[in-house]
Amino acid sequence: MKDHNTGLELKIKKLNEENRKLKDQIKEAKEIVSGVEEKVRRAVDKKDQELAKLRGHISKIGKEAEKAIVHRNREIEHLRGMIKTRAFAIVSQSEDIHLPPNTEIHGGIKTTKSVVVETGATVRGDIACGGDTTISPKSVIFGSIDANGNVDIQKGTEIKKPIKSGGKVTIGEGCKTEIITAKTSVVIGKGSLIKKVISGGSVEIGDKVEIEDGVEYVGSVSMGKHVKIKGPISSIEEIPDKEGEEEDEKEDEEEDDDEEDEAGDEVEEEDEEEFIEVGDDEEDEDDEEEDEDEEEDDEDDDEEDDKEDEDEKELVEEEPEVVKKPKNKMVTCPKCGSSNMEESLQCYTCGENLRDEPTKKMATRRRAKSKR
Repeated sequence: MKDHNTGLELKIKKLNEENRKLKDQIKEAKEIVSGVEEKVRRAVDKKDQELAKLRGHISKIGKEAEKAIVHRNREIEHLRGMIKTRAFAIVSQSEDIHLPPNTEIHGGIKTTKSVVVETGATVRGDIACGGDTTISPKSVIFGSIDANGNVDIQKGTEIKKPIKSGGKVTIGEGCKTEIITAKTSVVIGKGSLIKKVISGGSVEIGDKVEIEDGVEYVGSVSMGKHVKIKGPISSIEEIPDKEGEEEDEKEDEEEDDDEEDEAGDEVEEEDEEEFIEVGDDEEDEDDEEEDEDEEEDDEDDDEEDDKEDEDEKELVEEEPEVVKKPKNKMVTCPKCGSSNMEESLQCYTCGENLRDEPTKKMATRRRAKSKR
């Protein structure tokens, strides 16, 4: 019995030892699994962070791409509008004309109704309408505006040719225009630059407005602060009629053309007479010079012959034993009167050229006179 108990104790002890070892193994396994889980968790967190950054970057690129696409689409629409309207005038007999924003046309606009030009548009021709004309901010009109109704020029717009209105003209702030002619009143906003104002009614001028050639008005004038008007401010009874002005301008142009034609004919006749007279005088002067040259040549020949005869007589009279050296011929300078060797190219004293034909003739004349 005792041996049996001893065997059981040994078995229990052995089982306890195995159990302890298994617990240690389980503990080690748990530690290993726990480390792996931590590593996995860290790796997952890192990948999640990288993925979030990537998503943010993709989102940013996508937004920029969307903005670029929208911008390009706007540019394409703008170019399409420009292509549709480029180099063409817009004419309508029965409808209002509405020019879209940022549109450019290379012709003019003509209609029996009203005209509206939107912001940033450019018209490179004239605008003529039977109704009202409205030019939105920051537009440019290279031609004139002729409207039977009111004209409204809004902020920051430039009109490069005259404005004529059958009603009221309103100019916004910071505009630049040429001559304004209105049947009724004119209102000019702050800081605008105006060439001239002709109003059939009252004129209201804002602060810091500059008017270059003055103001003509029928009613009254009111001005703000720091206004500069370089020309005269005068009251008139009424605005001159357009047709009468055009007829007067045509008559003035025709008269100017006639005067220019007459002046041109007179100038041509004078030029012909002067040409004829000058030509005759020049021919007479040439003939006289030729006669003088011939006379001088004859005198020179006679003087040379006389001189040769004298030299021969001197040689005959001289004694045969004594041979005299021939004297060097001298030439008198026609400018300063000093004597120079005949072979000299220029005067020793003043530097006058002695080889020219006129100089030779003058020197020969002086030599002949001195001998006489």
